[in-house]
Amino acid sequence: IVENEIKYKIIKPLFDLEVRYIDTEKGYGVFTNEFIAKDSIVELCYCLKLKMSDIQHPNYDYLFYNLPTNEHYFPFGNGVIYNHSFEANLDWYMADYDKNIIALFAIKDINPNEELCHNYGELYWKARKKKLL
Repeated sequence: IVENEIKYKIIKPLFDLEVRYIDTEKGYGVFTNEFIAKDSIVELCYCLKLKMSDIQHPNYDYLFYNLPTNEHYFPFGNGVIYNHSFEANLDWYMADYDKNIIALFAIKDINPNEELCHNYGELYWKARKKKLL
């Protein structure tokens, strides 16, 4: 995936996605209604960029952490709804640092009605001392 190929004049849905209620433990999740091929960009999310000193609330579960820059990003769109899985079908990267846009992309083929998940990473679980789902 080449970051510079994406143009950001308009951020709009790239696939037919929907948010569905799963259960009381997971809450909601994002599902696809169509096939998504591996390496496809699934969603571009504009984000608020935050430093740790900016974060007042102790529950920052909905932030994406960029280790190289030590910055946190609060994504709009479905970005805060994607659940964790160790068998993730999505990953993400900073698509545009100047515009604070992250790209979520498929790391394998995804079939209709599959939940879209990414691996929150080891730091997430260590920092929160949560049980692994």
